Amino acid sequence: MPHENRRRLSCNSRPGYCHLESRRLLAGNVQALVDDGILLIVGDGLANEVSIATSPLGGAIVTGTSTTINGGSAAVTIDPGFGNLTVALAGGNDELTVNGFAVGDHFSFFGGEGADRLTTRGLQSKHVHVEAGAGDDVLDLQLTTRKSAHIDLGEGSDLLSLNGVRTGRNLKIFAGGGNDTIHAGGTNVGRKLRVESGAGNDEVLITGQSQVRNRTNISLGDGNDFFGVVPTGASTRSGEFRGRTRIDAGAGDDRVALDATAGLRSGSEVDGGAGTSDALQNSGGRQLNATNFEAAGISGLDAVVESILQRLRDAGIDVDQDGEPELSVATSTAALVFTENGAATAADTGIVLTASGSPRVSGVEVRIGDFVAGQETLQFATSGGITGSFNATTGVMTLSGNATVAQYQAALRSVLYVNTGNAPLTTTRRLSFVVNFDGQTATAGRDFRVVAVNDAPVVTIDPATLTRPLSDLPLTLASGLLLSDPDSENLTSAVVTIPSGFITGRDVLAVTAPNGMIATFDPATGALTMTGTLPLATWQAALRTVTFNQPATNRAAGNFTIRFTANDGQATGSDDLSLVLTAAV
Repeated sequence: MPHENRRRLSCNSRPGYCHLESRRLLAGNVQALVDDGILLIVGDGLANEVSIATSPLGGAIVTGTSTTINGGSAAVTIDPGFGNLTVALAGGNDELTVNGFAVGDHFSFFGGEGADRLTTRGLQSKHVHVEAGAGDDVLDLQLTTRKSAHIDLGEGSDLLSLNGVRTGRNLKIFAGGGNDTIHAGGTNVGRKLRVESGAGNDEVLITGQSQVRNRTNISLGDGNDFFGVVPTGASTRSGEFRGRTRIDAGAGDDRVALDATAGLRSGSEVDGGAGTSDALQNSGGRQLNATNFEAAGISGLDAVVESILQRLRDAGIDVDQDGEPELSVATSTAALVFTENGAATAADTGIVLTASGSPRVSGVEVRIGDFVAGQETLQFATSGGITGSFNATTGVMTLSGNATVAQYQAALRSVLYVNTGNAPLTTTRRLSFVVNFDGQTATAGRDFRVVAVNDAPVVTIDPATLTRPLSDLPLTLASGLLLSDPDSENLTSAVVTIPSGFITGRDVLAVTAPNGMIATFDPATGALTMTGTLPLATWQAALRTVTFNQPATNRAAGNFTIRFTANDGQATGSDDLSLVLTAAV
């Protein structure tokens, strides 16, 4: 953006492009604000270093290094709600890093004067527009656009690295003046690729299984230029050009190298231009229409390619990866331990997604191994544009949405495991995390187990009050008693007591004990004790036969509490019956 044109905000010319009002800013200060749906990052005339990352809520965090943001030293958090991101850096040698950031519509960068550096990692946007401006600039880009990307290097001897860039439609690169170096590794262009290198001795190198799905036009312009499509490093392929390719070397003594792995369509055209010592090394194995080349083969081609890569390395750019999008998943090594009846627990707060080459995540799954339907669930709250749905039949949580790798990592860390079962599966199992990206899958797992907690038996007496005359003695106390245990099939003992109203030597409890049960009554305490490891149904039937009696010669009306207590060997459960004896009728 020309500095003389910075004036009052006017964002109507085209989305993501704004003119800025001329103003005097604090030295070493960057302004971050939202205007009309555009997040604006505006630099002053000094050297500023700024980074932008996604906030946990899907907004932005703007941080300065030796640079103040909005006049302060602290990072500034911008709430969600903007669709465009525009960065305009004025004079000075500025640096901008955009890490793991998703923009709904446009990402625009204007470098201005000075030797500027733009680094993007995991940037996702509908459109990308970059104008580096004057100066020897370094653009180290890993990004994904749903539509097109436009990159203008401007004046100066610039370095451009496109490593794992993905465009849904077109990619246009304009190098301008200066001796520029352009490298594309593992870059995938959805439709058309257009490169215009302009004046200067320019170098364009395509490596790492790059792909153009439609037409390719390369115009090297003036100068002694180099254009190469060759494999490097561990990659065995250099590029695939599905549409027709036109390479115009222009003026100057130019060199064009097309490796055997360069998938150029037959009928593609290569023109050496107006130079007198143009060289073509075509080992592509395809019939090309090659004109205006004075030499076949390039002396020291490997050294030429290595010098280009080393120039990028010296600028701090990693060109030794093959450019293909990569993503790995690493989970916590310690097993997750969930205690029965416990609160919802994070599946893995330490899970890490490591990406290179701007992989595009298409969805994530979290799977419960040996899933027990009706007991286990996974929970997730929508965050950062990512939504989740849990399949209660298969035990799979699916996360989806347009978001960065960093946002998906945060989403996975927030997934909660819940187990509501009273008799949970306690064997060690596996939580699997599956990340789908660019037609590939990255998977990792974390062991987990549920620690069972014994649940006490449940005794229910209904009705809870029994009123009878003395003449009805002996009385069956609880013929409708119900007995259950959430996690035990057997009981080991039971006791029936009379906590209130009991008279020693008068009140007596008895039971019809089945086989395998031993029952004893203590007349001193009024406790009827029964033992024997028997099924719940057997115990329920026995407890329903418990009777209360008094000798015929020593009967008295009164109120009594009769307590039934059951024991499964670890815990007890009980219920009380209120017995009211009235005078004999």
